[in-house]
Amino acid sequence: LMRWTCPSRGVVAPAEFIGIAEESDLIVDMGLWALREGIRQLARWRHDFPALRLNLNIAPRQLLDRDFVSHFLSGLPERYFYANEPAAVVEHARFARDARTRLCRIHLGATSYPYFELWVVADDRPGLLALITSTLSHARLRVRSAQVYSWFGQDGLSRSLDIFWVRGPDELNAIRRLLPALEHDLERLLAGKVDPAELAEWALSGRPQARGPAASAIPTRVNVHNQSATNHTVVEVITRDRAGLLFLLSQTIQRAGLSIWFAK
Repeated sequence: LMRWTCPSRGVVAPAEFIGIAEESDLIVDMGLWALREGIRQLARWRHDFPALRLNLNIAPRQLLDRDFVSHFLSGLPERYFYANEPAAVVEHARFARDARTRLCRIHLGATSYPYFELWVVADDRPGLLALITSTLSHARLRVRSAQVYSWFGQDGLSRSLDIFWVRGPDELNAIRRLLPALEHDLERLLAGKVDPAELAEWALSGRPQARGPAASAIPTRVNVHNQSATNHTVVEVITRDRAGLLFLLSQTIQRAGLSIWFAK
């Protein structure tokens, strides 16, 4: 059972606060914290005891979210679980649950200055990656890596979970201040109120021009094959890095009538 150590009252018994927490959404947050910490501790213990199992108490209030989390995890491709730690999977499920009634939502994940992680949940559609990267380009954020996933929600509609490592402001508060503007721009794009090329152009027009022989010595090469997948076509692009590059690539693929299933 969970214990609460209060600075003024000392150890508070579960009977004094669990009931209050169950009457609100706090019990869900507490349960997810316990699950996350339990997974972390079990991973450490299993180095010495591989067969060890862990049981966790789940409050009745949390059962209301069990179906969503199970549906979310079962709908994601296997490669998602290879690319993300168990603790991150729990946080992604919580984020997706909280965003299920929103057109889109953006969350700040891990930070390692000057890089930080952005999670994006949105209604999936053709060209979604171009819309998201247009938003990031407009904010002068440079994408270093991307994970692109989609699943069908319990309402039958396709949703997307995209995870980006980007480079941006060095201060954490400056990063946090960006989030409302990013969500606002993405909502406008999803609603068709602004063209993604126009939004990204502000950033693309201000990118520094390449100079010298080193910049011009990198030709753009595109390789298309089916060697790594049986039911998807692999498009490999080698080119010079630049501001808004992922937007330009995803927009080009969209205009060719193709859908992006996985990006790295």
